[in-house]
Amino acid sequence: MMSTSLLSDEAPVDPDDELLVAYVDGELDSPSRNELEERLLRDDSLRRRLQELQEGWDLLDNLATATPNEKLVESTMELVVADLVAPKIAKPGIASAYRLPLMTAAACIAGILATIGVIWAIRNHNYQSQLADLAIAENIDAYYYGSDLQLMRDLAINESWSKMILAMQEIGDVSTHTPLVAATDLDEREKQIANLPLADRAQLDSRWKRFTRLAPEDQQRLRETAEAVRRQPQPERLLETMQAYAGWRETLSSDLRDQIKNSDIDQRRDVIRQAIDESQLALSRQSGAILSDETIERIDYALHRILHQRLAQKIPNLIDFRSRIKKFFSPDAVDMASIGAMVANDPGRTDRRSSGRLGLLRGVSDRPDPLSHGELAMIESMLTDADREMLDMIAGNPRDPFIESETLRFWAEETLRRKMPWREEDPRTLIERYEQIDDPEYRETLDLLPPKAMLDRLTPERHRP
Repeated sequence: MMSTSLLSDEAPVDPDDELLVAYVDGELDSPSRNELEERLLRDDSLRRRLQELQEGWDLLDNLATATPNEKLVESTMELVVADLVAPKIAKPGIASAYRLPLMTAAACIAGILATIGVIWAIRNHNYQSQLADLAIAENIDAYYYGSDLQLMRDLAINESWSKMILAMQEIGDVSTHTPLVAATDLDEREKQIANLPLADRAQLDSRWKRFTRLAPEDQQRLRETAEAVRRQPQPERLLETMQAYAGWRETLSSDLRDQIKNSDIDQRRDVIRQAIDESQLALSRQSGAILSDETIERIDYALHRILHQRLAQKIPNLIDFRSRIKKFFSPDAVDMASIGAMVANDPGRTDRRSSGRLGLLRGVSDRPDPLSHGELAMIESMLTDADREMLDMIAGNPRDPFIESETLRFWAEETLRRKMPWREEDPRTLIERYEQIDDPEYRETLDLLPPKAMLDRLTPERHRP
């Protein structure tokens, strides 16, 4: 008969019982199931144990609740035993006549209850393991891609990387992670899940499904990584670095992602520096999408001042350019086209592309000179304190001169896109405007905007409320 000590929280679960319960529940993979069935063919005692567990499993299906409760089983068994050993006054002859059948029945009941208790214990053990794994699943990308803890420690102390990640979190490329269940004690997680908003529960469920679809060896690797992180001096900070890295790597090219895995420390650090530079340049492009209307007006004012200064200096190529386009545009449009030609004219920057008529201005020969560093400084002087803080965030503090100038040029381009007068004359629908955008960078910028901001960007000024 199964000892009731197996039902205690501290007692170990028989490995064969755990295997058999998983077999009855249909949770074994094909190799494990085939191996167990071979054992069942050879082992009579194992077959008998399977039959006992199967009977207990059938009884469990008829119970009102499926929540494991070993104490309930222990209490029931204690009542049975107490009933057996309690002194009773019975008529002579009757007690002796029914004693053996009663003892046999009690023994059977105790055996069945013990079997149910074993199944409950195993299921409860599995459930607790799943709750523990849920914290790993919540951070599946961090543990999966951040398993190189030495790389994570290097990034955690890399000031340039930390500032770049902070900028990406502010602008929207990398989201900050709010713990859903990982920070909750194991015995409180079930209650925490029930209290989560629907969107958070859906997100957690999606990550759990991803975790369960991993091969068992990959799941175990994630558990080992999580355990290694817990043993670190500052596990929370290290996990935050891993989360940020998992988001950042998705913005990198596949070539850079592969090179970062280089085991040579010096080469890896060089690649990280290159990746940081590329990320900062991408931030420069994307940051234009979140400029306020006030900032756009300020930059527009600065660009018109720059144009008037050049006109006052009677710069020949600007005068010639304006003379050629006067027959195509109204006076206001001539000014905007002149500014557009200055903003778009940068022969040394072949990686930048503009959509619409701003892009066409790049193809105009003998167009005005590009914005100088002094003119970019004039634009910077017109910015608000909040804009300068964002510029510091993107270009660093002290600022990287190249990233600073690139950001200001992108902001000038964004101003031209929003202020061009011919946008009002566009007869296309919103869908047509979106589908006909041939600049993947600008399309990506639109995709990152909130829905209302995206619609505002695609809607001509005269149709806006």
